[in-house]
Amino acid sequence: RARRHNQKNDEDNQHVPLSSSVGLSAGRRRRGREEEKVPVWVRLVFKLFAYGMVILFLKFSKKDKDQDINSADNKEGDILAPKKISVRTFIAGPNVEVFAVRNFLPHDLATKWRDVMSDEWDRQMNENNSGDTNDMASNQEDGSSSPWMYATNNVGVFNRDVNRKTRSLENISIRNETARNMYEQRMFSYAKWELDRSHPLVSEIEQTFVGDEIRNRVKRIINKYANKKEGADNNDPQQLTSGFSDKLADLFVTHYSTSDFLSPHDDSISGTWAFVLSLMEGPDKEENNDNKWNDDFGGFLRFECPVGKMVGNDRWCENIRPSFNTALFFRTRPRGPVHEVMPVSSRAAQEGYRRFAVTGWYMDPSDTWSSDDKAELDKMKGIDEEL
Repeated sequence: RARRHNQKNDEDNQHVPLSSSVGLSAGRRRRGREEEKVPVWVRLVFKLFAYGMVILFLKFSKKDKDQDINSADNKEGDILAPKKISVRTFIAGPNVEVFAVRNFLPHDLATKWRDVMSDEWDRQMNENNSGDTNDMASNQEDGSSSPWMYATNNVGVFNRDVNRKTRSLENISIRNETARNMYEQRMFSYAKWELDRSHPLVSEIEQTFVGDEIRNRVKRIINKYANKKEGADNNDPQQLTSGFSDKLADLFVTHYSTSDFLSPHDDSISGTWAFVLSLMEGPDKEENNDNKWNDDFGGFLRFECPVGKMVGNDRWCENIRPSFNTALFFRTRPRGPVHEVMPVSSRAAQEGYRRFAVTGWYMDPSDTWSSDDKAELDKMKGIDEEL
């Protein structure tokens, strides 16, 4: 009886795995039949939907991160806050980061400034009977005002004191030719139009850039994006710890007309941080973003290659096209990147384009000038030499 009992138990044990495997197989067949009830295209759509949601999440997470500057401005209730800005950085010269900010100002404010510059230029050209920018001096004799003055660092002859600026409507063509000759001799030189310092627009622009809202915005942009670019010198950080002084070292409003230019220089005496706000005007004033400055117009702002990155004999690695409402910021002391403005072609004016801009320099409160540097800066401002 004991042997039969054990044999029965053995038989029972042998049946357990058989029934279990049958049950599992049946379960798999049922799930398989249930999955077969769901069309293949439905499962494919579901998977694509899931993948799409993941991609959208990653995309908007990056977008939110990139728009921190806009969010910070809007949270402050800043009346000058642009709706959307974008920032690009690049390395130039002695490992200096350049910050290029599109849509830096609110569209309406940038348009207002640009339109005032353009209207004053039109008025001055209309008052000039000859229509020739090289013959304007006679307008001052009849008492009419000329807001745009021609600025060069010569008075019609070679000038070894290259930092001395002259603003005048006298001898425009001769001074332009002399500037070009100085350039060919590898001397620092320039020829351009500048809005008179006494013009209300110059004062308005200066007050805007020294105001807390703009200074704080620039500081946030620099501190957020500094040292993020490959090649940046992390041992010489670009971040601002103390912000900017509430006074500018210098500021001027410019119009580079036909044959005007600015030769290579590094701004080491001008101020701690340079800024250039491009306010290019195209033939369609109502659609600023549809106007594009062509390559053959000249007038590009060029930056030298980073140290050790020059390709062949070409020292220039970045060519910034004139545009509307794009601002550049870069450190210039103790030494900034060499940069220049290429001569503007007559094609620009023929096609209805004008190269307006605002250039200025912030000072770091910890930065100071020597007495010699201060004297040179006064020459560069032209405050001691106006004809």
